[in-house]
Amino acid sequence: MRTSSSMLPKTSGLYHHYNTGDFLDCFAVEAHTDGKSMSEVAEIMFGKPPKVFDWLMALRNQITARLKLKSMHMGPDEALDKNAGMFRLYSQTDDEIIFGEDDTHLDFRISLSRTGTTLRIATWVHENNRLGTCYLWIVRPFHYVFSRWFLARAAKALAKA
Repeated sequence: MRTSSSMLPKTSGLYHHYNTGDFLDCFAVEAHTDGKSMSEVAEIMFGKPPKVFDWLMALRNQITARLKLKSMHMGPDEALDKNAGMFRLYSQTDDEIIFGEDDTHLDFRISLSRTGTTLRIATWVHENNRLGTCYLWIVRPFHYVFSRWFLARAAKALAKA
């Protein structure tokens, strides 16, 4: 499935977060999510990440632990639990789920949303200091690759369902 860059819809819960200087991206793919809740779509998307993703997250956790930043770990079935898992769940509607974290170096939110047959993943980041700026600069290339990969994987899995 081919993903493409997209504008964040004004109806997104992320839309009001953005201020000049913040990072914001959005990718879209055609996907049929009929009959699936956004929690189910998110589980399909993030449920079993590739080993290279797990390896990079483990490396990230080792480095950030030394800087006293939050570590992130996602076990099976934890992705959408408000009190466990990789990210905090901020909001959920029939057509959008938003999760993320606030930390000393940056605050971020990830939106997974649908409009008709378009499925989107959007990321908003506010850098709180220079460490946040450096962190985002380092992870941005991986972010682009994995955001699109997770989105395409979800669309492919949903097409089979």
